[in-house]
Amino acid sequence: MPSEKFKGIWPLPGGVTKYVDTLTKILKRIHENNLTYDELLTWFMSEFRLSGKKAPRSQLEYLRRFGFFKRIGERLSLTEESLKFLQSGNYKIIYEALDNVVLGLNDILSWLSEEPLNQDEIHERLVKKHNLINWQTTAQTYFRLGWLRSLGYVDKKGRKYHLTSEGSKIISKAGEEKPERIIAPPTPLDDFIRYATALIEKHPTMSEANTISTLVEPLLEVLGWNIRNPDEIQREYLIRVGVKTEHVDIAVKANNRPIIFIEAKSVDTDLRDHLAEQPMKYANMGGVNWCILTNGKEWRLYNAFWRIRGVEQKMFFKLSINEFKENIEKLQWLSKESMLSGKLDEEAELEHAKRIILEWLKEEEISIVKDVMKLDPSLKEDCIRQVLRKIYV
Repeated sequence: MPSEKFKGIWPLPGGVTKYVDTLTKILKRIHENNLTYDELLTWFMSEFRLSGKKAPRSQLEYLRRFGFFKRIGERLSLTEESLKFLQSGNYKIIYEALDNVVLGLNDILSWLSEEPLNQDEIHERLVKKHNLINWQTTAQTYFRLGWLRSLGYVDKKGRKYHLTSEGSKIISKAGEEKPERIIAPPTPLDDFIRYATALIEKHPTMSEANTISTLVEPLLEVLGWNIRNPDEIQREYLIRVGVKTEHVDIAVKANNRPIIFIEAKSVDTDLRDHLAEQPMKYANMGGVNWCILTNGKEWRLYNAFWRIRGVEQKMFFKLSINEFKENIEKLQWLSKESMLSGKLDEEAELEHAKRIILEWLKEEEISIVKDVMKLDPSLKEDCIRQVLRKIYV
């Protein structure tokens, strides 16, 4: 089991109580046809009449990450647990596979064993218990309830969700003594975090050059980049600025062209958004979407071409070393595999769209309020503005 569970989970087509039925079809298709990933995606979109590849691809990718199937060379193969499920039809196998990697499923069952709750009440409890401040909507709670309903562990009556008899069995068994868990060996990221934390504590004023060689490059290596290959990692990448030639600390490259510029500072530098202006200028001149500002302790990722006002709004995310493990999925977007597959760009496109929409909502607030009041004159202006402000936040 991973040390940090996934916060995100996707629904599946077929109906809100049919996720497991759809999963079963997918697993049977893989098992019986020896498919490639693209062949599975084509069948999946055709079988469920899905349009656009982005959402279907994400749905299948989450199933792979959750451990239902794996790649062997170019082909897909079921995991041992999925084979057991197809042979037995035991839904408990699916639940345990999800509960091992997805945050909050057992919490929901435990709360419902005490009393029926509506979706908002469950959502509030999940956010509070796991500090999920980035959950702006109840969508992730809704998806979890959909999976639990599909498994037959939860039922809905009116607005309230109830634990079923099958769900009660899962809860009672969860309380039984479990065998001693085998502790997984440390990952390369675990090793890096320990090494980097100790190094920074020992050398809190480390120079920019040492920050690059002892902190930045080792993390890039953990993320799959070959730091000894100039075709992937080029130090002091030259770029023309007017009549002068300047350099970027590190250019991360793919297909012999830069895809990320990295600006490194000394460990004791207090990172501020204005320090990203220079690497973003270089990125604009070099046609590079992404640039990173880091002091070795914290990494900030910016998109130089997002059409949104303010340097701070162009920052996609920032992570400090002690946040790597709890945000490992986000950190992995910087890996060689994710960059080459376009995963980072896909995730960033959604975030960019969200920020553009929120900016538009703020600018158009007056006209939106007027239009809403035309739809229902009984609504008060202050009430509408309060709702809009909650969306902004």
